[in-house]
Amino acid sequence: MIKVLNVAEKPSVAKSVATILSRNQLRVREGRSRYNKIFEFNYSINGQQCHMLVTSVTGHLMEVDFEDRFRKWHSCDPADLYTAPVRKHVPEDKLDIKRTLEEEARKCHWLVLWLDCDREGENIAFEVMEVFKGIFMKQPKILLLLISGFQMQWTLGKKLISE
Repeated sequence: MIKVLNVAEKPSVAKSVATILSRNQLRVREGRSRYNKIFEFNYSINGQQCHMLVTSVTGHLMEVDFEDRFRKWHSCDPADLYTAPVRKHVPEDKLDIKRTLEEEARKCHWLVLWLDCDREGENIAFEVMEVFKGIFMKQPKILLLLISGFQMQWTLGKKLISE
């Protein structure tokens, strides 16, 4: 059976997606972060039986910082910051979310991202995909769903992922 990891931008969206797609026939378990539950249920996508796992991040998963030598106010000429190297990393307070995503990704074949339809949602999608590099069992099928809150009810009601 195909296992599908669904990742939403925030916990409330993960719960709504799981509740609607499962018709409220789901199992809930804890992730490593107490705020990001994992919802499980079986579902059919284009006639293929799938086991769905739905969880979330809480907004951005990563931060961008200057290297340490550029982080103090008087450590360099401000003009140097235009060309200073930056690093993108998962901050300490988001490590539990990252670990949950890594653990769940190891079990899955497909990745579905449920994100807001804006630049921020797109950036979060790339942050999540960065965590998954090299983790999936094989090259995953990735579906990116960019939606607004208003569209979500309508889209799910129309069966975006058809049975």
